[in-house]
Amino acid sequence: MPSELETAILRTRSRFNEIEDPARRQMAATYQRVTDRIQSELKIVDIASGGNPEGWRLFRQQRLQRLLTQAESEFARFSDDGMRIIGQERVMAVRGGAAQAWELMGASGVETAFSGRINTAAVERVMAATYDGPLRKVLDGYGARGSEAIERLLLQGISTGEGGQSITRRIMRELGGKGNRSRIEALTRTEGMRGFRAGIDEQYKEMGHLIQGYRWVAAKSLRTCLACLSRDGQVQKTPWDQFHVQCRCVNSPVPIGSKMPYETGPEWLAKQHAEKQRKMFATTKAYEAYRAGDVTLDNFVGVSRSRVWGDAVFQKSGKQAMERAK
Repeated sequence: MPSELETAILRTRSRFNEIEDPARRQMAATYQRVTDRIQSELKIVDIASGGNPEGWRLFRQQRLQRLLTQAESEFARFSDDGMRIIGQERVMAVRGGAAQAWELMGASGVETAFSGRINTAAVERVMAATYDGPLRKVLDGYGARGSEAIERLLLQGISTGEGGQSITRRIMRELGGKGNRSRIEALTRTEGMRGFRAGIDEQYKEMGHLIQGYRWVAAKSLRTCLACLSRDGQVQKTPWDQFHVQCRCVNSPVPIGSKMPYETGPEWLAKQHAEKQRKMFATTKAYEAYRAGDVTLDNFVGVSRSRVWGDAVFQKSGKQAMERAK
């Protein structure tokens, strides 16, 4: 059964095809702001390079130009006037470009093919989530000014590939430093990653004939929770969900016939120095149980259920893990 959040997203996105609907006009306004921001950044690059960019400035200019072209096409898609100027076939060609490039480059080129593009499905999902439903209620708790800034800068950041910390800094500056930074960053990171993952998963669906499954990929670091590390490397036929608040994990498509080796989270942890391993566990007792083989990372995996936000994994305590292992 879909969560309240997912139901709200689907309900709002279904209205994007209705020209007179306010949700559609809000998407047009979002892409207008994104276009303005990209144009401003292009001017800065051009001025800094004296009109003749090279090296990293040239790379940045080319990336911004690609983003600008796509942002303008998306604005035309959602604006009333744009719908009369640009045909749906051209819009779909723009949106399908990543999928076509991926097929041409082969399964191993998926990451390169998606670089320098706006994840339009992610932008649509985040905008839909902020328009209605449980996330809208959370944003309203920040007041008119705070909710507007979070929504606007989050959408702009996702459109241009900006990181969560950078988006949070922009929001805090606009709010004059007022507000709980950690809570705003958690919201920004969580909803940004939720939209990014879902948007990419939608594009993966278009390539189903090339994909045999989806691998849970976690960031292998001291910051990674044991639940996510346990799932790292596991493959299933459909995209994974159950990502927790501020989760950095993603789905990675496994091409049909792929035999590329992958070091799983448990394998990675087993190779780490004892001091680093200890830091991954909340208590010495839990770590010693892991070292003795009395518990595995899988014993630390828990799943919380939410009718509003959907299911999410969480790291069980050492005590809970050891009880589960018995």
